[in-house]
Amino acid sequence: MRSKTSLFNKGLFLNALYRYWPLWAAYALVLFFAVPLHIMGRQSTDAAFYGVSGYIINTAWGAGCIISFIMAAATAMCVFSFLCNTRQTGLIASLPLSRSTVFISMFSAGAAAMLAVNLLIFIFTIFAELNIGMLSIGYLWQWLAIMVLMNLTFYGFAAFCAMLTGNIIVLPLVYTVLGLTAWAVETLVRSLLQLFVFGMSSGGGVFNFLSPIIELFSNTPGSYYADSSGMGQMGLTFDEISSGQWLTLGAYALAGLLFAAAALLLYRRRRMETSTDVVAIKVLKPVFKYCLAVGCALVFGVWLYDIVFNLKYSNAAVFIITSFMLAGGFIGYFAADMLMKKTLRVFYGNWKGFVIMSCAIVALMLCCRFDLFGYEKHIPAAQDVTAVTITVDGDPATLHEADNIALVTQLHKSIVSNRAIHSVATGADYADLRMTYDLANGGSLTRYYQVSRTQAQIDDPDSDINLLQAVINLQEAIENRKATSIEVTEKNISNAGINYYDAETNSHLSYELTAEEAYDLYQNCILPDIKAGALGRVWLYSGSDYYSRVYDVDISMELYDRSGLVNEAEGFVAENYGYFHTTLTTDAANTLAWIAANTNIKPVMAKASEGAGSDYYEKEKAYSATQSNSAPATVEG
Repeated sequence: MRSKTSLFNKGLFLNALYRYWPLWAAYALVLFFAVPLHIMGRQSTDAAFYGVSGYIINTAWGAGCIISFIMAAATAMCVFSFLCNTRQTGLIASLPLSRSTVFISMFSAGAAAMLAVNLLIFIFTIFAELNIGMLSIGYLWQWLAIMVLMNLTFYGFAAFCAMLTGNIIVLPLVYTVLGLTAWAVETLVRSLLQLFVFGMSSGGGVFNFLSPIIELFSNTPGSYYADSSGMGQMGLTFDEISSGQWLTLGAYALAGLLFAAAALLLYRRRRMETSTDVVAIKVLKPVFKYCLAVGCALVFGVWLYDIVFNLKYSNAAVFIITSFMLAGGFIGYFAADMLMKKTLRVFYGNWKGFVIMSCAIVALMLCCRFDLFGYEKHIPAAQDVTAVTITVDGDPATLHEADNIALVTQLHKSIVSNRAIHSVATGADYADLRMTYDLANGGSLTRYYQVSRTQAQIDDPDSDINLLQAVINLQEAIENRKATSIEVTEKNISNAGINYYDAETNSHLSYELTAEEAYDLYQNCILPDIKAGALGRVWLYSGSDYYSRVYDVDISMELYDRSGLVNEAEGFVAENYGYFHTTLTTDAANTLAWIAANTNIKPVMAKASEGAGSDYYEKEKAYSATQSNSAPATVEG
């Protein structure tokens, strides 16, 4: 009779389940406290039902992501711990089992244990919800699916990392570092280059998708609000996973399975005598050494320079950063050798690789400093841009018109040509400007600048700060900036009022508007004034023009759209909050006429009201004063 080769061994599987039961129990205990036990304390009300539904999904996506990430590493450390012990490695190798059988049996034990715990908590949560009379089985199934997919994502990757090392202590370090590499390297490189590359932004996220823990944790489910009618409560939320998030999670789980398959292939070719080695795959040893060296170089370069110095855009900055990077590279290079060779004697005859790496670091730094790659000078042609978003001191506006895009590219060229002026701007002497171009080829380009607004620049009518002010006060920019996220209707206005300075009482007062009044004011007065360019302008600095055209009168409206029902039978409505705010100016004729006809407010110029008001107003003004030379950095009309 022909013998059969099995890919699964029941004995190994059950032994692993029994041997590491404390880990499975700890996992179950954490999830029990996080989900069913927490729900047991709720009271049975309609509003509480919404809160429980949201909590279940939020726990799975938020806390569940962190728990799965940690649990996957702990599981891999346990079920593959035999690879880190010479005696156990020899014992496993002596069994009449193929390597594929051993790997699949041990890997399955960890996966089955996590799945069993997830199912157990799923059942406990059903009873917990039934106990308080508000079962949301649909959201529980989503919770289970999220946890299983996240377990697969991280566990498959953890198993792959376990094949790369023979040291039980190094395994979680390798797993964590590799899991965060894409995000960490991009963040460090951007933080480093922004110190001497003009226009480089520290913000990124382009490669976050290569770090699942960052990508998943940062893209939380969308929040939805329950209709408050009949509940007596507002603000209770529940969360919904979008189809895109399910697709992302499924793709990550598939990647986890592919990593598990790669781990199987590595294990089948792994040399058993590498147990206890920091790097178990021979070909990866130089990779480990140079990766650790470069990582230390980046960390030292950014961290130490940020602590000790602040010399942006200077040759001194390049020299100091390079020196710190070389020091970090030295530590990482020889520390990696010490770990792999298990000795401190690694300096003799081992300098060639470090010297080559050091020359590469110096060459790259010099190339970036002198813009040999053309990053600083690269400005897209206006005809290649479909839209550009300019964000000044945190206030964005998107432009689509060809003439306006051309004006932005003109501003961009001027800022680059005046680098010497803007690179020395400090404190309150600059305006934060971020430009994001949407290109016709589907790509995008982002630049960040600190545009100087010293008194000399303010007095120069052709300066970049004045050109920037002209750009953000283009009619298209004003209308885009003042557009609301939801439609302004009587039904959608939940709260509205006019805050103003009252000269008679020498204080700031509020005038509450009804929804009907607010809608009439907005539709028949504010909108026409915005379209005429009378409202919505921005002043980047104080001066005679600002003080002669701006009143100390602010009009604001809180908006809430109740029309977007998610599930009409359950009474859910999508979160759809919006906000509108504008400051009254002297040429807003329609708005001024409405205020005069319908209120007793007597508008006072902003200059006349300075120094007056309540403690709250004083605190707000003190904060704003830190943002510019003598008045709020960005004031909207």
